[in-house]
Amino acid sequence: MRRLLIIFSLVGLVLGSLGLAVLAADWPFWQRAWHWQAAKAGWPEQLPGVWQSLGQGQGAPMPAADAPESAALAQLAQRDVPTTLLVSRAGVLIAEHYATGVAADALLQGRGLTAVVLAPLYGIARLQTGVDLLDRPLAVLLPEWRDDSRGAITPRQLLWQTSGLAAPPFQPFNPFSSRARLASGPNFERAALAFAADYPPGSHFEPSPANAQLLALALARARGESFAQRLETDLWQPLGAGRAELMLDRPGGEMAAHCCLAATGRDWLRLAQWLATEGVVGGRHLLPAGYVAEMAAASPVHPGQGLGLRVGQAASGEQVLWAESEGRLLLAVPERQLAAVWFAQAALPADAAADLLVALGLQTAQIN
Repeated sequence: MRRLLIIFSLVGLVLGSLGLAVLAADWPFWQRAWHWQAAKAGWPEQLPGVWQSLGQGQGAPMPAADAPESAALAQLAQRDVPTTLLVSRAGVLIAEHYATGVAADALLQGRGLTAVVLAPLYGIARLQTGVDLLDRPLAVLLPEWRDDSRGAITPRQLLWQTSGLAAPPFQPFNPFSSRARLASGPNFERAALAFAADYPPGSHFEPSPANAQLLALALARARGESFAQRLETDLWQPLGAGRAELMLDRPGGEMAAHCCLAATGRDWLRLAQWLATEGVVGGRHLLPAGYVAEMAAASPVHPGQGLGLRVGQAASGEQVLWAESEGRLLLAVPERQLAAVWFAQAALPADAAADLLVALGLQTAQIN
């Protein structure tokens, strides 16, 4: 009996030591997983781990309109709960509201809005290199999928959310889940490449958490620099944006492309305004002619999905581009050169995009 107790004790010590070793080796994952779990299927206010600065300073000055702000926009900013709302027309601020406790230079966590930068960066790559990556199979861009059926997926399908890749339930504490690993690391690239295919590419609309990270990976491989470097050099600096923060999977690792870019309200607005002015900033064309219209063309599978953005139409015929994440909305109306960003600590109303258009003086016709 005593011998059995000794054996069980030794086995327990060995297993306990192994468990502690695994926990210590994967501590960054468990730290972030705890915050995801505590958020109860929402977005954590903060995520621990490695963060990297993007840009510097406060960004280029943004002119403000002399005319009084519309009462509709002021009312919208204070509806239900105070929110952060910024609106511009042709690059001029026409409304700027910050929620209580939010300073103008505060970095606002964009959550899923982070992926909005992907389609523009593919357009910039086309203009700079003369090579269109959107319709190249991932088998050409990612050697890991050279002999894999998933290699038939194209970046365009990833942006259209028709990759066919799985969208499994999010179980933050499951270390064997690719989705959990994509959220918490410590290797975003490996996690994205591990997503299985549920449907043939291009046949089915279903956003997969892996789509954005695969887009970032394919672009980085094609350009020969990290995604964070391309973002800063090709987009962030030309926009005149200031300091931002982006999340890495580990020290010296990869940037999260599916979430977590934190920037000031004005810098988020610069991005929306740039789309509203067809990719022109300071008289410089950063995108190929007609590229924003290409982004606004609906997917063959889902009429409300463009390249990396939702698409709709105002009653008067203007094209509307927008992106949403929990408590986050970015919107652009190119024909009016209107742009807006709307951030809240809680969830925005289900019809937030339509409400914002009405406050901007545009009745909605098809936006869902």
